Amino acid sequence: MSPTRVARTGARVAALGLVLCALGPRAGTTATAVATAPPPAERVAWDREGDFASALARAKKDKKLVFVDFYATWCGPCKMMDRQVYSDSTAARATARYVARKIDAEKGEGVALARRYRVDAYPTLLIVDAAGNEVNREVGYRATDRFIKFLDDTRTGRGTVQGLEALIKGGDDTFENRVTLGEKYVMRGDNDLARAQFEKAIAMKPDDPGGRAADLLLKLAQAERTAGASAAAIADYGTFLERFPASPRRLEALSAKATAQADAGDKEAAVATYRSIVAAKPDDPLVLASFARFCAQNQTALDEAVAAGRKAVELTGGKNASVYDALADVYAARLQWDDAVFTSEQALAQSPNDGYLRGRLEQFQEQAVAAVRQKSR
Repeated sequence: MSPTRVARTGARVAALGLVLCALGPRAGTTATAVATAPPPAERVAWDREGDFASALARAKKDKKLVFVDFYATWCGPCKMMDRQVYSDSTAARATARYVARKIDAEKGEGVALARRYRVDAYPTLLIVDAAGNEVNREVGYRATDRFIKFLDDTRTGRGTVQGLEALIKGGDDTFENRVTLGEKYVMRGDNDLARAQFEKAIAMKPDDPGGRAADLLLKLAQAERTAGASAAAIADYGTFLERFPASPRRLEALSAKATAQADAGDKEAAVATYRSIVAAKPDDPLVLASFARFCAQNQTALDEAVAAGRKAVELTGGKNASVYDALADVYAARLQWDDAVFTSEQALAQSPNDGYLRGRLEQFQEQAVAAVRQKSR
């Protein structure tokens, strides 16, 4: 299941490889399949009484922290947490040490609470103290073992911002602690503090063993793009590409940088950045299709996009639905509705049971009919 960090656009999560959902349901059959799955048998004893303030009051009385799962009803990874983690007895025992509360971030007081705690991806797993102050957070799906470690580490003071700051202040100023603290700052939205940790970590180990510092910088840039700070994101993607030219995530960074440039309104620079990806993989049909769709979405370089889309279809032997769908996007952007309909039909032929593709075809057919009516007036 592809990740979607909760940026306002929904495209940004896919670049990072996290398992999370953007704010707003995604079109397609995956979401539908998840939504129709049987209800999970959860074992976690969720606190459901009263409002969030009353949960804080109970935490204060019981001398506990509060664990909050911010979710959305349409979010696939959230449902995975329900089925695979909250149904586990060991996870239930770990959460029993907290006041555990599920909050729909799109309903009732959840809307204001999500804004208060800067929730920009689902699920967000947040831990606060009895006064409502943030103690720790994780973003995205977490398998049972990692989820339990998150809860236990937070409860015992390990792995939190405060704990890491204390370790560093106490003399345990290591590369790993700096990177981990930077990651925590990113999750909390403290981007300037996160960048400072990156700089300190990379100064300690310029070779960046395991690519930890590079990953931190990508997370920071992604968070900035999500927050609408396109200029900062572009700068940090540029720093990544300059400092880590051999990174296996280079093409991912280029794609994200192009999107940030488009968000900033610089479509010419965005296409130029995306072209460098195509230059690196000129015969990769998925890269070509992605470039075509990017151009269509941004209403730019459409002649070039048609050529890339057609080449992608040729390279796949006309057997790939998503490649056809990308080309249909380009034709739609050019208002060539008959071509969009024909190409969408080819996409659906490769995946006849795909509800998303069927909906796309119907949309293009309606546009084609409307275009004919408009021309006949």
